[in-house]
Amino acid sequence: MKTFVFPKINKSINYSSNFIWDDKYKIKIQAGIIKENSLNEGIWVLIHPDDYKDWENNIIDYEYNRAAFLLNQSIYGPEWGSPIPYKLRGSERPISIYTDYSNEPEDLCNELSEYLELIRNENN
Repeated sequence: MKTFVFPKINKSINYSSNFIWDDKYKIKIQAGIIKENSLNEGIWVLIHPDDYKDWENNIIDYEYNRAAFLLNQSIYGPEWGSPIPYKLRGSERPISIYTDYSNEPEDLCNELSEYLELIRNENN
């Protein structure tokens, strides 16, 4: 059994079988540091085969019950290969908001906001 622990949300996510490294199980999710904000990105993750079936069937999660591995470097959050929790959202792209389950991106969020504001002002 593989268990992923995310203390901030007091959540342990368990899988009784292994993840499979196969392109079939690589999907794109919406990830970032703020809900419904431009500080989000589409990022590739490897999901568990059981979760893939639910993703295909447009299941909706109301809390973080699944874990995936990042397959490309995130701009805002964890490193490539890190496990992250995510939620399925039916026919919409699954979501993982880093500040929901990690304290680390919060300082980065402030720095990025200031940086993006600076860039926005330079271009106007």
